[in-house]
Order: sequence, then structure tokens, then C-alpha cells
Amino acid sequence: IDIILLTHLVSLVGDVALQQLVHLELSISNELRRRRVLGEERDTKEQSASTIKAQNRKCTGNDTTMEEDLGLVGASAEDTEMELIRTICETELLDGKQLLSAFVPLVVKICNNPGLYSDPALSASAALALGKFCMISTEFCDSHLRLFFTMMEKAKLS
Repeated sequence: IDIILLTHLVSLVGDVALQQLVHLELSISNELRRRRVLGEERDTKEQSASTIKAQNRKCTGNDTTMEEDLGLVGASAEDTEMELIRTICETELLDGKQLLSAFVPLVVKICNNPGLYSDPALSASAALALGKFCMISTEFCDSHLRLFFTMMEKAKLS
């Protein structure tokens, strides 16, 4: 296999991994937030309509809960959305069923064998891809962090 093609492949895999993370954290979280806000607005309209009907029948006190007064309902929903995205990153992006996971052994092999893969550009792109994989999953990062730092220590700055 041509070293230049392998370098480009490893670099592309790292970039795709990072773009998957960015897509989840920006686009998907914004869409979830938009849907939650629309749902909250719809619920508020329905609640206000039912409150007006109830007030017409009898005069009652304030029907809002303390969580609504403090604005905690939206905050807990946003935390739940971010937790969902983190769970997807942790469990699904580098899962054995996904396309990115097919390239993980290749990247790790290149990083583990600097004598066999001595091209500096290939080593650099493999180290970058490994770092991007570490950004996706803390579980992956925990298992490959020693390798990453060993590569950084032994890297020749030229």
C-alpha cells in the first residue's frame, strides 16, 4: 500500500470521527433543543388555556410549580439532551457495528509500530486520528491514553 494513500486514509478517518462529534454536539443538540422549546411552548399554551378555564370556574392560587418558577425544567431537559449525546459518543460511534470502528485497529497498529510505519507524515496523521478518537469516547481514551502519550514523548520534532 502506498504510504501517501495510507496517510490520507488515516487522516480522513480522524477527520470523519471529529466531524461526527461536532455534528452530534452542535446540529443534533440544537435540533433537540428546538423540539423541546416547541413542546414547552405548546404545553404552556395548553396549560394557560386550561388555567383560564379553571379560573373562570373558580378563583385559585398560582398553578406554577417551584421548578417552573426557577426555570429548572428547561435546564434538566437540556442536561438530559447532552447526556444522550454523550452516551451516543461513548457507546455507538466507535462501537464494533459502526464504520469508524473498522479503522481503529489500523490506527492503533500504526501508532504501536513506529519501526514498521516510520514515515513521519503517517505517524503524525495516526497520532492525530488517535487523539480525535480519544475526544469521542472517554472509554477509548482511557484504554489508549498511554499509547498516545508514548507517541508524543518519542516523536521527533523536525
